[in-house]
Amino acid sequence: MIGVFDSGFGGLTVLNRILEKVDTPFIYFGDTAHLPYGTKSKDAVRRFSMKILEFLLKKNVDIVVVACSTASSFALNDLRKKSKVPVIGMIEPVVERVKKEGFKRIGIIGTPGTINSGAYSESIKKEVSDVKILNKKTPLFVPLVEEGLTDGKITESIVKMYLNGFKNKIDALVLGCTHYPLLKRVIKRILPKVILIDPGEEVADFIKRNFSEVLKNKNRKSIFYVSDDPEKFKKYGRRFFHREIKEVKLSKCTE
Repeated sequence: MIGVFDSGFGGLTVLNRILEKVDTPFIYFGDTAHLPYGTKSKDAVRRFSMKILEFLLKKNVDIVVVACSTASSFALNDLRKKSKVPVIGMIEPVVERVKKEGFKRIGIIGTPGTINSGAYSESIKKEVSDVKILNKKTPLFVPLVEEGLTDGKITESIVKMYLNGFKNKIDALVLGCTHYPLLKRVIKRILPKVILIDPGEEVADFIKRNFSEVLKNKNRKSIFYVSDDPEKFKKYGRRFFHREIKEVKLSKCTE
């Protein structure tokens, strides 16, 4: 069984990708009482993440996926020190893809927390020589997606405002937040020649290559947990998740 967590809804895009590649039961935890993580302090995100890890380990998951770029940036090392099972973040699989493809001009977009941490850019620079990286904070992308505004004139104008500076300057763009894949269509119109790197896709491929055997046991029931308002999660989660969200339970483990 796989454990996946995020500050709320965005991690569902990662879970989608994983389930496309690996047939496994899962526990998904959305920390909806504290979303979004992208504007929280490093200490707060670490504290929430550690509590969720404890919760998932008590449920006897076989691996844990930190389906949030901010939590991966701020808490991954601490989580790995505490965990008795493998913990997979968003960043390393992206670095593998960049290294494999040999991209030399890369853009990275993300929440203020992710971009300020430098986690993506520093990890890429360690593994890829002579790479040029342009970082951009795109804080309005998350509320756009949360409101269901994934296309249209308003969305396109906001995306243009953030991304026009990338034109003719990058070959690949890292979607450094799990909400951003829902904006792919608009981003592709604005940057048609740029390769979009979705960390969720890279994580799913990584899990398929390395953990398919570990996740073979399919006798357990998949379930969703949230830290606030299960009914709202069930309603709005459909925007992010391609399968039916049947049961959502409340857990106050991050209090």
